[in-house]
Amino acid sequence: MCIDISVLRNQSGAGTVAKCSEFCAQIDLDEFFKALKNNYALYLDEQTDLLIDYCRNEDIQYGSARKVLNIFFRHICYNGFIQREFINEDDLYSNTSVLAPLELPIDSRTANSLSQEKWTSIKGLDRAVHQQYQDLAFTEAQRRGVARIHLDVEFWTPA
Repeated sequence: MCIDISVLRNQSGAGTVAKCSEFCAQIDLDEFFKALKNNYALYLDEQTDLLIDYCRNEDIQYGSARKVLNIFFRHICYNGFIQREFINEDDLYSNTSVLAPLELPIDSRTANSLSQEKWTSIKGLDRAVHQQYQDLAFTEAQRRGVARIHLDVEFWTPA
């Protein structure tokens, strides 16, 4: 699984997509699934910092790095082969599932679906503002009875 150009469109240098894909390919899935069950927020923060450092010559910012990881981890969890290995099928969709800690990838579409506040850009998305969007996503996911990660599909599906 890789990150394609659409994930980072207009967000960073030309080599960033390749560097992000290289980084994601090195992630240990056993560690990821262990973290989902315990201390996922800390794990994700560490991976975000590692990705920013790995791409230091590409000038990737926090918001872009977090989006890359959130999309990559969503792809991992939505992959049928990986699901059978690591996730109980009955535990995929509810807001209390093993996927509950996964974050909603934040971009203009998801941000505007969550808030009436004017979206600026993913380049300017810092940890504090990102957390505010995640809190809004958590509330919306609770209202809908789904894990927050699943909101991405709904927000990106045309009405």
